[in-house]
Amino acid sequence: MDELRSAIQTSFHPFALYMGTKTTSDLPLVTDKTLVDGRTTVYVCRNKTCLLPVHTAAEASRMIATQ
Repeated sequence: MDELRSAIQTSFHPFALYMGTKTTSDLPLVTDKTLVDGRTTVYVCRNKTCLLPVHTAAEASRMIATQ
């Protein structure tokens, strides 16, 4: 998870908020955001709507750039 986060954060995204958990959480922004197939999962969200989850930094960065 740390490697994935570091890879995504190599680009500057001035309005990005990065949140994560290694366990389940009751925090509203990460509730129902879980591992998919046991893999670290990235959810890119804007205006209270999340896109489909992805598993690589390249996919997440592409989604962030096109939003």
